[in-house]
Amino acid sequence: MKRVFAALLVLISLFSLIGCSKISIDYDGNATLKFCGKREGDSTELTKTLTEEETYTVKTFLSSAERSSGVGCPFDEKISITFGDQVFAIAYDDCPSIWLVGSDKYYTLSKEGTAYIVSLFEEYVGYFP
Repeated sequence: MKRVFAALLVLISLFSLIGCSKISIDYDGNATLKFCGKREGDSTELTKTLTEEETYTVKTFLSSAERSSGVGCPFDEKISITFGDQVFAIAYDDCPSIWLVGSDKYYTLSKEGTAYIVSLFEEYVGYFP
């Protein structure tokens, strides 16, 4: 009986560790893209609610992102995607990383995920910094 309990405890621990390395988004509404000018003299301020399809696609890419250190990537809340109270700042260089604002959690997106999110900013803002 002790062995079964110990094995069960180990399995639960492993599943909880695996779950901690992935992004979980429970928000059912549409995501919001936020952009505030990053260049000198750029006063652009934009908040764009994404469509259901865009929201679903972004969620899919975020849920498959891998936990990383985020070291060396420039992040700013002014370039972000929000799901309810979860704000994901997008690295604004060639770094394929995101940061869960207000935490020490950083994730690396796939090339496809990065390209898709950049394409949303390019579509709604005209460029990606």
